[in-house]
Amino acid sequence: MNARARGFTLVEVLIVTVLSALVMAAVYQTLTVQMRSNRQVNAVVGTQQTIRTAMQVLQSELREVGGRPGDIRSAQPESLTVRALRKVGFVCAVGGTNLQVYTVGDLFSSSPADTLLIYATRATGADDDTMRMAVVTAVAAASTCTTLTGMPWDSLKSDVKTLSFTKIPSTWALSDVNPGDPIRSFETVTYGIFQKGGQYVLGRRTGADSVVTLIGPLATPANGGLRLTYLNTLNQTIATANLAAQKDSIARVRVSVKGTNKGASAKSMYSDSIVTDIFLRGN
Repeated sequence: MNARARGFTLVEVLIVTVLSALVMAAVYQTLTVQMRSNRQVNAVVGTQQTIRTAMQVLQSELREVGGRPGDIRSAQPESLTVRALRKVGFVCAVGGTNLQVYTVGDLFSSSPADTLLIYATRATGADDDTMRMAVVTAVAAASTCTTLTGMPWDSLKSDVKTLSFTKIPSTWALSDVNPGDPIRSFETVTYGIFQKGGQYVLGRRTGADSVVTLIGPLATPANGGLRLTYLNTLNQTIATANLAAQKDSIARVRVSVKGTNKGASAKSMYSDSIVTDIFLRGN
């Protein structure tokens, strides 16, 4: 056979190459747009989850902060130090130098030593919100405890313990305390915006311990990552210069949280913010 197999001409090869390049360019463009869109969606979702979580953390902690003197230890535009209530119990008997207590949930501890707030109802000329402070020095099994019908422990599983403690100050009288009075332990906690690992985050510091990262990243303090505004019972903003003297008059905390994240490109950033008011009990 003399027939020759016919191949592609140079023009045909060039046409196929150009068409393939156009198709690949269109596919690449589609993938690029989709990747940018995914990055933008992730930035939006991540930032919104960050600011919502940050707000939930602050709301859950500040919900129990009241207008009692000492509940707010320090108030600043970018941080707040509070007396955070933890364990709970109820006095069931008053001894000579100690209290027998129904503890609900976690037991009170002497190591590390719990600091107590005792809501005394027998204090002369005082109401139910009068508090006595003490530090636990020993926890032992209780010998006897008067059953008080109608009290919270009737329907709760609880342990009876005898608490020995050091009074703060030492001048308050144990006779101020009445069976049925609630007891709470507390710790001093600071919430604020801190720089950790090259970014700003909502952090928590207990006492003088190191800062623990709760959620982030947040915008920088200069860009409003966390801003706290304090108002009194007259709905008046308390000036920063007056916060130290008027911290016990704070009735409402306006919390603004602003999150940030990388947007559709490496150079772009997406930011979003949320603002809410947290009302303190008792003010």
